[in-house]
Amino acid sequence: MDAKKSGIRIKPAKLREDQRRWDQDQVPYWKHQQNAAKPGNSRDDGAFSSGRSMEPSAFILDVLVNVGSGFLKDEVDAFKNRLSVYRDSDFNAESRSSILDEDLKRPWSEARRWTRGEKDKTEELDLIIATVQDSLDRFMKMTVRHIETKPSPRKQHEDLQAIVRYYASTPALEDLPLLAAGPDGAAQVARVKASYTYTWDLIRYYKKSNKVGGSPSGFAWKMAMGALGDIKAKAVQDGNAACVPYGAVERIAVHRHFR
Repeated sequence: MDAKKSGIRIKPAKLREDQRRWDQDQVPYWKHQQNAAKPGNSRDDGAFSSGRSMEPSAFILDVLVNVGSGFLKDEVDAFKNRLSVYRDSDFNAESRSSILDEDLKRPWSEARRWTRGEKDKTEELDLIIATVQDSLDRFMKMTVRHIETKPSPRKQHEDLQAIVRYYASTPALEDLPLLAAGPDGAAQVARVKASYTYTWDLIRYYKKSNKVGGSPSGFAWKMAMGALGDIKAKAVQDGNAACVPYGAVERIAVHRHFR
């Protein structure tokens, strides 16, 4: 569109090829509208002399939205197909035979190997262990208090938020200089902490009740849903898929009310 300003010209061969392919006898719609609007270019009955349809074309942004929505739907459908293995009966039977999800426990297992018995590194993991266990203690006291006092849903949510904020901000990154080293140090700490939270909650509940799946309270997921989801998503996609933000999936998915 800026050819006259920039001096850019289409190669003659390409221009001839485009003209053969795209040139039409009819004038462009925009030019037809201009000509039709001029005095004397319409019949007495008010109808335009051209036989070209005057129906407005689709707004370009609507076209782009439709194309983008179709692309996003294809990506989401492909991702769901990759997840279909987890709905297979054989896979579920195998999963029930194991206490822990291998993907979710891997960051903590790797962190334990990373210490190699070194005192400084082990102390950093001990800080994470102390934070998780303290968070669970606060969570259990909150649960008992809510059962006794029956506060409003808003009050329950505020109390849970306070514990989640404590869990997310403790220990401080400056207290974990070795584990947090690197460009994604904060994310690495979050994954390791979430992995330990998940692992410890499941093992603790299994020892207590001899049942798999973690405590009914969902402690690990209430504390670290985002980080656990990030761990599992990366394990499932195995570097061969695009991450779709949950908000986008939620907007195009059928609401559970209609299922």
